[in-house]
Amino acid sequence: NRQKMLGPDWNKKYFQGNYLIPVVGIVAAAFINSMFALIYNQGVFEVILCNIIGIPAAIVVHLSIFSGYVSSNAGTYFRQTEPVRYWFTLCFPFMGYVLTQIGMWYI
Repeated sequence: NRQKMLGPDWNKKYFQGNYLIPVVGIVAAAFINSMFALIYNQGVFEVILCNIIGIPAAIVVHLSIFSGYVSSNAGTYFRQTEPVRYWFTLCFPFMGYVLTQIGMWYI
């Protein structure tokens, strides 16, 4: 009987040192994509909205990968003991990031 919704591990070690490189890459990719979208006449509101949704989703993916567990309303899954459920649950925030970065071009 595990808790269904554990909060993400906001430990500051996941935002320091070598852990910081993926976070900077995520934000840099979103920033570059946003600049190109603005250059090609996409709306400022749409670009900001997509980044407000997409970047936190990518940060959740980052925290889940490095902490080794993902938690949702369906349950908490650990990478070592339940890898299929872990990766399946992690697909949703990852697709949220990807679809918002693609979606800012089509809104």
